[in-house]
Amino acid sequence: MEKKKFQLGKKKQDEVVLGKKEKKKFMTPKKWNVVLGVLAVFFFLAAVGNSGNATNAEKWEKSYNEATKSNDEIKKQNENLQAKLDKLQADYDSLSEQAKAQEDQKSQIDSLTQKQKELEKQYNDLKTKNDAANKQNEKLKKQSDDLKKQNEDLQSQNSSLQSQLASAQSSANTNTATQAVDNSTPSTEMVWIPATGQKYHNKPNCGNMNPDTAREVTKSEAEASGYSACKNCYR
Repeated sequence: MEKKKFQLGKKKQDEVVLGKKEKKKFMTPKKWNVVLGVLAVFFFLAAVGNSGNATNAEKWEKSYNEATKSNDEIKKQNENLQAKLDKLQADYDSLSEQAKAQEDQKSQIDSLTQKQKELEKQYNDLKTKNDAANKQNEKLKKQSDDLKKQNEDLQSQNSSLQSQLASAQSSANTNTATQAVDNSTPSTEMVWIPATGQKYHNKPNCGNMNPDTAREVTKSEAEASGYSACKNCYR
């Protein structure tokens, strides 16, 4: 009986390990009552068949009592084993729930990992675009600095040209004013005219002119008389 109990208990343990969630009773009290009843009838019949032998009857009664006691012990052990099996089944159910929860968590972790990879890819793409934009910005900044320098140079040249233009205009205005004064006021510059010839000079001994016969007059008088300036004296 003990060997049978051990085998039945091992079978129940194997069912728990294999994941069979359906609970199966090792031996119900009703079945134990049937077994005990059969054993009682067996021993009773054996005792009746050997009623002529008191010694055998005592032995049979003793054996019956021992069998009954053994059966009670087996029943108690079976109940203890059943309680252990129930606890193992509960532990198995709990572990199954934990395993399912871990699978859900693993699925969530895999999903988050995938999203993280996608975000890293987007970040790298944006970083590449940002680096390219920074390089373009630096290039544009250099071009802007060059254009700014060129503009400053042009402004400097323009200022110089404006200054030269203003100076030229001022000089032109001065010359115009001088010419106007010269035209409005008779010239008092003195020149020398020879006894012969049609040139006036700024010195009496220019060229072949005889200073003894040369005569000093105003420039306006000489020009009014038809004299023109000597190229050597008035270059």
